Amino acid sequence: MSTLPRIAIYTDGGCSPNPGPGGWGAVLVHPEKTVELSGSDPETTNNRMELTAAVEALRALKRPCAIDFYTDSEYLRKGITEWIDRWAANGWRSAPGGKGQPIANSDLWQALHRLARRHDITWHWVKGHQGDPYNERADALASAAIPRSQLVADPAATAVYLRVSGTQPRGPHGAAAAIIRDGETRIFQYSQPDATTNGFTLQAALAILQELPADKPVRFYTNSSFLHDGITRWVEGWRNSGWARPQKFRAEWQALDRLNRSRQITWVRFDSDSEPEAFQMLRTAAEEARRQAASTLSPEN
Repeated sequence: MSTLPRIAIYTDGGCSPNPGPGGWGAVLVHPEKTVELSGSDPETTNNRMELTAAVEALRALKRPCAIDFYTDSEYLRKGITEWIDRWAANGWRSAPGGKGQPIANSDLWQALHRLARRHDITWHWVKGHQGDPYNERADALASAAIPRSQLVADPAATAVYLRVSGTQPRGPHGAAAAIIRDGETRIFQYSQPDATTNGFTLQAALAILQELPADKPVRFYTNSSFLHDGITRWVEGWRNSGWARPQKFRAEWQALDRLNRSRQITWVRFDSDSEPEAFQMLRTAAEEARRQAASTLSPEN
């Protein structure tokens, strides 16, 4: 197998909301060139998009390869490395002899099983949004592929736009949110004198949602991939595993998960080149909240 061409593959997938319209992305890295792939489904789940990304990446290869395969999905990595042979032996059921429940997404698992056997693959789990450029690119491709025409706003929903201001990895942070309901806009400000950007973003989202009526639908707009991907993709796996992960911000994620499951919330992520007008107008208010947080640390206070 050492004579096989060696490549690296990075994949990602997700949908918003879950289930809902979804997208997947893959980056295939060879010493001579890099290939990007992406696609979408108007009605799907996060797990199906993760699997679809892996299947389509392997389908794109014209010959057997030695592959370092990187994914931030524990569902994909554990499925292909720990569970899939047992599922295949059981006829794609959870127990042998025709007993047990059919395996979810078995069509994609079977396709992945066939394709993976053509190659020499080492499967790697990589933590999402930690600065790996290819992992980040796969995430961007998946997000961009989500069919935006499916994300038509519910006119009865409260729209929330959250903007966070903070220039240091840890330090004073401020946030401003525009809460738009029944044609009226209310600005909400929140600050912390000492917080990380990710932790503060979760705290601000919780504080805002707790201000809103529990029985009204909400469309929550954010440019934070950490917040969006966490609540729409990662948190289900964390909950199902008994919250063994994450180590950081576990209490915040648990609280946000409870709110998300008890309310009708649609999470919408946008990129810096497509900022909604309501988000742009929050720049001054978010920075003002950050300066207020910083002032509590000054010597005279």
